[in-house]
Amino acid sequence: YLNCAYMGPLPRVSEEAGVQAIQKKLAANGITLLISDTGGERTKVAELSRTLTQHRVEALIYVADYHRKIDLPDEARQQKLLLVNCFDDHGTPTIVPDDYMGQKLLTERLLEAGHKRIGFLTLPQDLVAYELRLDGYQDALSSAGIEFDSSLVQTAGLHHSGPQEVMLISEAVDYLMVLDDPPTVICCGNDRMALQLYGVLRTRGVRVPEQLSVAGFDDYKLRSEPLYPPLTTAVLPYQLMGTRAAEWLLTEIRGKEEMSSQQIQRIRGPVVWRQSVIAQQQ
Repeated sequence: YLNCAYMGPLPRVSEEAGVQAIQKKLAANGITLLISDTGGERTKVAELSRTLTQHRVEALIYVADYHRKIDLPDEARQQKLLLVNCFDDHGTPTIVPDDYMGQKLLTERLLEAGHKRIGFLTLPQDLVAYELRLDGYQDALSSAGIEFDSSLVQTAGLHHSGPQEVMLISEAVDYLMVLDDPPTVICCGNDRMALQLYGVLRTRGVRVPEQLSVAGFDDYKLRSEPLYPPLTTAVLPYQLMGTRAAEWLLTEIRGKEEMSSQQIQRIRGPVVWRQSVIAQQQ
């Protein structure tokens, strides 16, 4: 009978599947998962690490609220530690989403559907996922022999939803749609942005997907499935990340191999194709 501890900001609804996957896998192997909320405050990590150590936990799992670089205090690294959805400069074993490949696969699918002019409303530029996904988008275009057009890429996402993000999306749409060769599909940095884009297009009388196709990123099903039309999107594989984190940790706890044999694991999610994208005539 062993204990492990999850530590980090309490997950948003879209990320709960990952924590649930960790808990389910560990429970099936007779391991109790203790959950501690840092509230996103680094100062709480050291205190929680000491408290959890007093409860004789076998390992710590730190799960970030989004893909980012972190710097945990020394107390957290004095025992077995696994990072999920984040990474550091200390070589700590890490599981992160493959943002690059997710955007590359989505762009490739759009190209296969005949879309040559693909607009891209990106996440904020200070996020790790921004550059990774932009690279995936550009590499997919390059592989298809399509020259990158920077005018099709607009930063319109903010860290939190609100009127300012809607305004940025609205301005980006106005810019894209008056280009000499406007996009036939717009990719959004996440499903929340896609939801807001639906509203912006509706106010302009633009029908999705008949006049403009839309794609997202996350597959947050409370958004992607109820939308009309349902949203084509790349999956952020939280559940698979959680399962892999638990498997990796079980291997380490049981001493069969060292987690350090593969410091960073990038987990790839699929593309879910729904009715928000229609094929273009070749």
